[in-house]
Amino acid sequence: MCTLEVLDENAFMVTGFRDEDPQSERCRESAREIARKIYAAVQPE
Repeated sequence: MCTLEVLDENAFMVTGFRDEDPQSERCRESAREIARKIYAAVQPE
């Protein structure tokens, strides 16, 4: 399970890992990378 939710000016990521689902960790890493990019884009200069 992994999701990225954006709420107004704030974003948070909910992640989980299921041993029986090998795609779970791959999904989490992709979501983390997207979250990093969004965070970097909205930082004040």
